[in-house]
Amino acid sequence: MITPGRRERLLAALTVVALATLLPELTSANTSVDVLLRPVPLLLFAVLYGVPALVLREVTVRTSSGLAGLFVGGLAYGVLNEALLSKTSFRPGGLPVELTALARPELGWGWLAFLAVWQALASIVFPVAIAHSLFPWQSNSAWLNRVQLTLLALPALGLAVLIFLSPQGGHDGTAVELAGWLGLVTVLLVVAGRLRGPWAVHPGRLVPALLGGPGLVVFLTAAVLLAGLRPPDPVFVLLFGAGVAAVGWAFVRLGLGRLPGLGVVALGWYVVTALFAHRAAPDWSLAVTLLVLTLAGVGVGRVYRRLAALGTSGSVASWSGASGPWSRVWSWWRRVAARRPRPQAPAVRP
Repeated sequence: MITPGRRERLLAALTVVALATLLPELTSANTSVDVLLRPVPLLLFAVLYGVPALVLREVTVRTSSGLAGLFVGGLAYGVLNEALLSKTSFRPGGLPVELTALARPELGWGWLAFLAVWQALASIVFPVAIAHSLFPWQSNSAWLNRVQLTLLALPALGLAVLIFLSPQGGHDGTAVELAGWLGLVTVLLVVAGRLRGPWAVHPGRLVPALLGGPGLVVFLTAAVLLAGLRPPDPVFVLLFGAGVAAVGWAFVRLGLGRLPGLGVVALGWYVVTALFAHRAAPDWSLAVTLLVLTLAGVGVGRVYRRLAALGTSGSVASWSGASGPWSRVWSWWRRVAARRPRPQAPAVRP
C-alpha cells in the first residue's frame, strides 16, 4: 500500500528524474523533442541523466551535505559524463553545448573543467533545486532505501565504463585511463560527502533570484570567450576556478542558495539558455521547453508566495507533520494537491 507520505516522495523523485532527463538536453538544443519522444532514447537519457541526479540527491541528503555537497557531487557526475561518455578531454572543440558556438576552444582537460561545472549545474543542481522548491518539506528527507539507491546507480556507471572502453568518440579508452578518471570521480564524491549543511528554506528577495540565472549564463559565456582565446590549460582552469569561487561567494551573500530562491535561479538559467540555444531556428522543441518551465515556474511561484506570507525560514527537516507555520504550509499543499476546500471554523453559538 502506498501511503500519502510515500506517494509524495515518489512524486518528488519522479520530478527530479523528469527534469534532469529533459531540461539539459532541450534547453541546450542538443536533443529535440522528436528524439526524446522515442522510447529507447528517452530511457537512455533517463538512465544517464535523470537517475544520476536522483542518486546524487539521495547521497547528499543522507550525508547532510546540502547544496555544496550536491554541487561537488555534480562535478563528479560532470567528469563521469564528459570524460567517460563524451570523451571531451580527447576531442576538444565542436561540442554540443550551444554556448561553444561563440568560440571554438581547443582546450583539453581545461575545457573538461568548464563542462564539468556546466553539467553539475544543468544536469544535477538545478533539476534538484526546482524539485526541492516544489516540495520544500521533502528537501531533507531520503526518498530511496539503500538497495534502491545501489540498483539505480549501477546502470549509469556500467554504461559509462562500456562506452569509454569502446571506440566511440574517436578514442579507445584504456584501463589505466579509466582507473584515473574513476579515481577523480571517487575523490570528488568523498569531498562532497564530507561537506555539511542541510537545505534551508527562506523566500528571500525575489529580484536577485530572478537575475541569478541570467547572470550565471553571462558568466559561463565569458568563460567560453576566454576559452576561445586558447590560453594554456592551467591558466584557464585557474581563472575559471577563481570565477566559480567568486560566483559561489556572491550566491551565499545574496542568499540564493536557499529554497525556493534557488529554484527561481534555475528556472531563469534554463529559460535564457533555451532562448539562446534555439535563437537561430525556433521550433516546437523550444515551445515544449518553455511550456515545461512555465508549469514549473507556476508551482515554484505558489510556494514562494506562501512562504513569503508566512515569513518562515530555516531547515525543513521536520516540516511534514510539525507544529507551527511549517504544518500550515504542509496542510495548504495537501489541500491543493487533493483539491480539498479549506476547513471552516465551527460557528460560535450565542
